Amino acid sequence: MKELRSPTLRVFLIVLAISCGVNVLLLASPIYMLQVYDRVLTTGHTETLLYLTIIVGFALAGLAVFDAMRLWVLSRLSHWLGDQLSPQLFMASLDQEEAAGYRGAGPLRDLRQVQSFIGGQSILPFFDAPWAPFFLLIIWMLHWWLGVVAVVAGCLLLILSLVNEKITREPLQKANSAQTASFNLMDGYARNFEVVRAMGMVPNLYGSWRRVEQNVGRNFGLATENGGLISGISKFVRLTAQMAVLGFGALLVLQGKLSAGSMIAGSILMGRALAPIEQALGTWKAFVGARGSFKRLQEFWEAECEDKNEPMQLPAPVGHVSMEAVSFAPDLGKPPVLKAVTFGLEPGDVMGLIGPSASGKTTLCRLLVGVHRATKGSVRIDKADISHWTSDRLGPFIGYLPQDVELFSGTIAQNIARMGQPDADKVVEAAGYANVHDMILGLPGGYDTKIGPGGLGLSAGQRQRVGLARAIYGEPKIVVLDEPNANLDHDGEDALLAAIEHLKSSGTTVVISVHQPKMLLHATKVLVLRNGFMQGFGPRDEILRKMNTAAIPAVSGASTNKASA
Repeated sequence: MKELRSPTLRVFLIVLAISCGVNVLLLASPIYMLQVYDRVLTTGHTETLLYLTIIVGFALAGLAVFDAMRLWVLSRLSHWLGDQLSPQLFMASLDQEEAAGYRGAGPLRDLRQVQSFIGGQSILPFFDAPWAPFFLLIIWMLHWWLGVVAVVAGCLLLILSLVNEKITREPLQKANSAQTASFNLMDGYARNFEVVRAMGMVPNLYGSWRRVEQNVGRNFGLATENGGLISGISKFVRLTAQMAVLGFGALLVLQGKLSAGSMIAGSILMGRALAPIEQALGTWKAFVGARGSFKRLQEFWEAECEDKNEPMQLPAPVGHVSMEAVSFAPDLGKPPVLKAVTFGLEPGDVMGLIGPSASGKTTLCRLLVGVHRATKGSVRIDKADISHWTSDRLGPFIGYLPQDVELFSGTIAQNIARMGQPDADKVVEAAGYANVHDMILGLPGGYDTKIGPGGLGLSAGQRQRVGLARAIYGEPKIVVLDEPNANLDHDGEDALLAAIEHLKSSGTTVVISVHQPKMLLHATKVLVLRNGFMQGFGPRDEILRKMNTAAIPAVSGASTNKASA
């Protein structure tokens, strides 16, 4: 974000200069009143009134142009900041499950709040407030007694603004933190809505969410009540100051020390001098929210985005995969779930990954595709550490089918094509190998059928087979399948075996996590995990013989040819 500070500061200086024009042109109204009372009414010259009115009309038109101009500039700045920051924030948000107190779309949500503050009306009082002394000086020039009243009122409003900051800061910070927690809870509930509804968990979850939401409301309410009290006092101070200027002005007029026009102009100038401070107090809640969002963005950016140079582009991978003494712990201080795992695979190898539940199979799969980073050791693709590859460079050569298949809002074709522009031939080919082509054609829109978030509208088995087609789309060099038959029927398992055979024959390296020996039909190697430790690795038959596992039964009906497209 450091490189954005200089351009942003320049834009703020431009807006400050435009605000100078705005505030100078605001003098048109009190000057007009002054001249009307002191010149027109005393002389009766209508020509003077006409010329004054024309001049003030042009001044007010210029005021409107300047006011619109600074809003336009700030709006452009807001959009520019979004264009500059959102790509890296988007990528960093996906790469980090939780960082700097964020989860999910937190960084982008904070960026939007900063953009809304910069590009809206809330920021304008902070550009107008520096011109308050300018108006106070003019009031002083009308008469020093009026100046004393104006300075006292200005000091009182400044003190009130400091008090407002002190009494609203803590509740607003707590409210914003609680609101983030509330969003995170709702994101989690929405992702698991099937379980929530099916098991009648809505009342319980609502109770948990409501407690957090009540914390949000309580702190926002406290900040609003305190801020409302200060806002009411500030309005009283401003109106009282304007009345005092009129009262003192009238007294001075009666004493012959001030003209009637100066009295009216002083009252208008008083309102203009104090208005930005009062408006800033009214938008203080938005300011504190934007300030907190900016601080979190800064911390997140420094932790996840700053000074992270893109590695040099490596050649397209061939399919060599290896782990060298890899260990992984999900959190610092917690015991590792994977410990000193070492193995190597050549292009065309199919490795079966077996072991009891919670043995580390899913973690190993995630390490192979770069979802997790090894705590110790190295995961290598074609002898290069996986961290040397960018995800957009390596991704097209990786196929991954997780246990919980997530599809995205869009068409079936877009999901198979990994949400890119679908290549029709490759989409149909991948669907054919996953034996999902006929099922897709049976849908109302075929490949153009739109599905909801998470694959809404498809069964679990259908989602898994569409996910398999996505994994093998575009002939990847490495395919990792984590329990891919969990939701498949007999025909689906046969299609899965046929797809694995096709990948093997095309030289693709395949890693498949399984529980059933049947799924090891085309495996060339087997790795056994237990409690995070590697219990064995080597040729399939040798490892299974050591484990006293029965021979793999022939798979009746399993096609060894490409499924019909």
